[in-house]
Amino acid sequence: MNVWSWGQRRNRAVPHWPIWMTLVCALALVIPACDELPGIEAIGVQRDQGGSGIEIIKPLCPGDRVTRVSLILAPGGVPNDSESGVLWKITSEAGSTQETYSAGITPPGFVEEVPLSRSLTATQGLAATVDTHFDAAALITFTSSELRTDQVLEPDGYFSRQHLEARHRDRCET
Repeated sequence: MNVWSWGQRRNRAVPHWPIWMTLVCALALVIPACDELPGIEAIGVQRDQGGSGIEIIKPLCPGDRVTRVSLILAPGGVPNDSESGVLWKITSEAGSTQETYSAGITPPGFVEEVPLSRSLTATQGLAATVDTHFDAAALITFTSSELRTDQVLEPDGYFSRQHLEARHRDRCET
């Protein structure tokens, strides 16, 4: 019977730490690059020009199409996509190149699966999600009180609409 431990055969065993260190270093290089993939985290929300509605904005890369848009409850910043947590949801089998969606309004080519029937409070935790062919479940959490009419809130902060579009257009070219 050949029972041994690392300490007994250390001179003859091949150490595994160089393999693990190489793997860890490779992951450290790859994971930050994932943020630069087309469309990742390219989602924003803002107050509509009337000041009462919510606009969900999804800058698209060429060839991408939106297939689902939803507004869901996110108490404490934790999205609740259960049946009771979905406030509004539209879907499109063909997809759309439209980049702005007003919560509660169903654009042509979409089916409203859950109508917006609740009024929202200023401090209620919400999340907007958008699915596209390139980006499954882009998500942002927010409260209505954080929204502005002149700037878009996205995961990295507030940006003008033009800056948001340019930022994500640059990601598409990578």
